[in-house]
Amino acid sequence: MKEDLILLSKNYWRQKGVTKDLLQDKIEIFHGLSGEIPSGLRKNNIKSVVTIHDLIFLRYPNLYSFIDRKIHYLKFKKAAKNADVVIAISEQTKQDIIQYLKIEEQKIKVVYQGCQPVFKEEVAPESLFEIKTKFNLPDEFLLNIGTIEERKNALSIVKAIKNIDTTLVLIGKETNYAKQIHKYISNNKMQQKVIL
Repeated sequence: MKEDLILLSKNYWRQKGVTKDLLQDKIEIFHGLSGEIPSGLRKNNIKSVVTIHDLIFLRYPNLYSFIDRKIHYLKFKKAAKNADVVIAISEQTKQDIIQYLKIEEQKIKVVYQGCQPVFKEEVAPESLFEIKTKFNLPDEFLLNIGTIEERKNALSIVKAIKNIDTTLVLIGKETNYAKQIHKYISNNKMQQKVIL
């Protein structure tokens, strides 16, 4: 019960309280980074931008519960309709926004995601050796990072390397979907090719 009240108050603040804070801090532009913007921005002359990463819940509805699909749809549709600019992270997401949310093309800008500089830094050879030894990694391998769930499609990657001389390393929280991957690995004797 207490957790429900906390969640409810956070949702209320994200929809209503943020605008009050923006006005108090004299903020002129709000950027919703995850498909939503608070209510009342336009009424209070605050410009807004919303970034939509994907509409996978509409493209693959079977991967989401009815209630999650409904909540996401209403939240994303409202944000895209009310924002001054909609940012899509790819051309595909832009087309999905046009198709599923019925937002006019000229309102949508494609801005590809960047990468933190830390991911471009060279790592000392001794650190690489230490990690390679700790996890028993080969010299070269394919790396996939992300929750191991159906919508991430890791099983297709496993299937794709079946007849290729390479090793795949999957890093991420395992869900029930991971059982399918383990079964495929076992059935196809790929234990030496896939590291989870």
